[in-house]
Amino acid sequence: MLTLRKQLLPRVILPLAAAALPAVLLYSSMRTLRELDEQRAIYLRHRVSVLISLLESMAPGLDAEAIRGRLAEEEPYLADLRIFSSPEDAAAGELAPLWNGQELFRTELSAALFRAHVPFHANGGLRIARIDLDSAAADFLLVHGRHNVIMASIGG
Repeated sequence: MLTLRKQLLPRVILPLAAAALPAVLLYSSMRTLRELDEQRAIYLRHRVSVLISLLESMAPGLDAEAIRGRLAEEEPYLADLRIFSSPEDAAAGELAPLWNGQELFRTELSAALFRAHVPFHANGGLRIARIDLDSAAADFLLVHGRHNVIMASIGG
C-alpha cells in the first residue's frame, strides 16, 4: 500500500498538478480580463456623465459647433455629439422611452464606439444628447489584462 502511494505521487499526481497550474493561471487571467472589460464600460459611462453635466451647465444660445468644441476640450475621445431638442426629431421612435421618462439613459458598446443617449435639461426644457466616444478612451484599463492572458497562454 505504501509502495503504491509512492508510485502514485510522482507518476499521476505531480503531472496532473503540473498540467492544472497553467489552466488555473489562464482561467484567472481570462476572468481578470472580463472584469476589466466591465470596468471599461463603467469608465466610459462616467466620462459621458461628466459631459452631460457640462451640457447642463453651458450658457444658453450656444451653437452646436461651440458646444462640441467645449466638450472636446474636456473629452479628447469625443467622436460625435448630437442633441435632440424635441421628440419629433429624426430618432424620436427609438428615443420615446427616454422622452417619456421610462428609461434614464441608454448605452451601447461596440469594439470601436461607445454610444450613450442621455436626457438633460437646457434652455428651460428637456433635451437628449447622443454622445459617441471612441472606445479606445478606456483601453488603458485592458492593456495589462490582455498581456496577462497572452503570458498565461504562452506559459501554459
